[in-house]
Amino acid sequence: MATETAAASTTSLQVTNDDARGTLIVSASTGATPNGTADVEQLRWVGSQFIYFLDIPCVEIYAYPSSPSTSSDEPNETESDDPSETESDEPSGTDSSDSSSRPCIRSAEFVRTLIEGVMDMEVSMDHLERRDEAERKIISGDNLARLLIPWARGLLLEREHLALDPVHLEHGRRAKSVLLREIQAFDDAAQQVCPLDDEVLYSLGAFLICVSKCASVAYGDDKAFGWLDNTRVMEDLYYVVRRRLESSWGSWMADEMERVLDAGIPFIAYATSCQPTLNKVATRTGIINMDRDPKNIPHVAPGCTCALVKPSMDAVRTSYSEDDVPAVIFDGNGLTVRPASKGPYVAISHVWADGLGSSTEHGLPLCQVARLDALVRKLVPDGAFWHDGLCVPSPKTQRPTWQRAIRLLARIYAGADKVLVVDGGVRTQCSLAKPVEECLLRIATSGWAQRIWTLQEGVLARELYFEVADGFIDCSHFDGDASFITSCLIPTLRYRRYDGDSKFQRRLSQRPRCSLNDLIRLMRLRSVTCPEDEPLAIAGLLGIDAAPLAEIRNGEERMRALLLEVREVPRNLFLFGWSAKRLSIPNFTWAPASLTAVYWPGERDDVAICTEEGLLSDVTVVRFPSTVGQVCGMLRVVDTVESTFQEARSGERDSGEEFPQVFDANGTAYCELELSPRVNSEVIFNGFLTNCKPEALVPIREYAVAIVYIESISYQATLGGDTRLRCKYVGPGRVKWSTSVAGSVVSLGEGASVQATVEMTAVRVT
Repeated sequence: MATETAAASTTSLQVTNDDARGTLIVSASTGATPNGTADVEQLRWVGSQFIYFLDIPCVEIYAYPSSPSTSSDEPNETESDDPSETESDEPSGTDSSDSSSRPCIRSAEFVRTLIEGVMDMEVSMDHLERRDEAERKIISGDNLARLLIPWARGLLLEREHLALDPVHLEHGRRAKSVLLREIQAFDDAAQQVCPLDDEVLYSLGAFLICVSKCASVAYGDDKAFGWLDNTRVMEDLYYVVRRRLESSWGSWMADEMERVLDAGIPFIAYATSCQPTLNKVATRTGIINMDRDPKNIPHVAPGCTCALVKPSMDAVRTSYSEDDVPAVIFDGNGLTVRPASKGPYVAISHVWADGLGSSTEHGLPLCQVARLDALVRKLVPDGAFWHDGLCVPSPKTQRPTWQRAIRLLARIYAGADKVLVVDGGVRTQCSLAKPVEECLLRIATSGWAQRIWTLQEGVLARELYFEVADGFIDCSHFDGDASFITSCLIPTLRYRRYDGDSKFQRRLSQRPRCSLNDLIRLMRLRSVTCPEDEPLAIAGLLGIDAAPLAEIRNGEERMRALLLEVREVPRNLFLFGWSAKRLSIPNFTWAPASLTAVYWPGERDDVAICTEEGLLSDVTVVRFPSTVGQVCGMLRVVDTVESTFQEARSGERDSGEEFPQVFDANGTAYCELELSPRVNSEVIFNGFLTNCKPEALVPIREYAVAIVYIESISYQATLGGDTRLRCKYVGPGRVKWSTSVAGSVVSLGEGASVQATVEMTAVRVT
């Protein structure tokens, strides 16, 4: 790795600040040194960027020597913002297999070089290094934060005044050059025959990301400082951080870990330093506390034996029959029912795993009702509230009333003056005094954030409150710097964010409306105890009446009815979902049984039409001779319509931007096809579908596809008389396109030479 130190612009100025949120001392004698007394918990944010430095072991690192063009702090005149264009993977004259030919660089030297180059001042490493509990010499992550974050915050405050300052602009140019060089060196080091140790890779990777974020804020060029995202090492880095998070939180917390990944590596590093969220939904043994026996409903205090209290069934039934919502009021001894239309009420949002699941027939322990009453009266004057454990009867004994309640669920939460989230983990581990990042972590990984039923409760709420140990927090708690990461970690709050603003709406002025495409993103990693309930739980978000769905007992038929009601569905439904279970209903075998397994939404206008006869869409079809499932291999694909590829062969998009070609001048390309394990090993298929136009295909990139059996050349569709290719859905797959293939035999399966054709056409998928 590069060893040059940046030319320092050190002055005799000593900068001190009594504010624990950020202190940096700069002097001619010692260089820049951190204030060791600064509170690190106050040094996690620079603008909207979350920063978390890890302790870095002081070890030796073998790296490729820097190329002549990037060995100094002066950037090359033709320097590119893309590391892959600036320096080759194997600099000339270097044997990648011979580590003895590489200079031996210590991690401390790498860190010092990078910091001095970015900050443009000398740094005293004596104030950054210390011994850990095992007496190993390390670079302190806390002291890195004390050094870099006050510096970046100071420049952020002055950025508007420095925008045209030639000295500042020159510093930014030099910082970009140093960062680019060191990121390339780090990427090369991670690809060596003897790669970096996991701890070194993890800590240095997080360090590089955090320094890049600080530099982007300080110098105001977000894109230029994002080089690390495009390096080879990022895949290895994410693999390591996943293992670290799993080691810290436990493998049974897999869904919670996936949520944290959306916030980026610095936030993941922070999460690994925290205890797991107390969560009764995710445990070593799976879902617990879902017992609906009223005898097992927990009381507020251990040993309490108070009686169950419940509202009048007749009063609840009457409210629903009059198309109203039954709110309840606690008088200290019992519950009375008051129609919600008569005044404001609070809707309680909770998960059954916390122990408050019940029904109108059974009710809840008096102590639990009293606790809810005390919370609610802080939010609305008369203490009226709606709780499903009190206000929804069992479908086994009161099915007509239950159906009416299900039909009104969206209105219940949208019409409440406030919605209060009651979650045991959030209440126990969050408080008004806790750092905003901890509250974010706890809510994002709570049981409440994992359930499908609570999705509409959070999205539709006029005002959304979370109970914490010493009060309530609402979405405004995450205004400002934390707003962007909040939207990543708690996607239900995206509907409360002002456009282009860093604030959330405390009170919604109009009811949100979601598309099915929106729900794919929102439902990722959520679950429901009874799979057949999923269509009921999301109908209100789609603006669909849940009552007809509630009358259907079969879960697959419910999902089919929901999709038919939506009609325009994302094409991703039949392309994505590598391990998703599909419906077994004729003409709907392409449809996922649950939206939670689709994972990734598509473009808003990338839709297909759902009909009784199947899914209608215009797609790219790749056809080949029939083969049997659970084989994968290479296909030689030839275009059948020459005009389709004129744009691709020109090498330019409409915008004039160059891009890699998949199809050569003869209209030939290659793709590697892989089938999901869900594809039956005995099924026959002869093609696949993708929503990407042939001329837009890019080499190397992986594409989700639908494996199909093309039953006939054409089919006279019932809608509009269009001629459509009839395709029977087989299962999900993925392909990777390339412009060439090694060897002379292109095969799918064992030894068979296969040639495929590609075309854009209208299809009916069944």
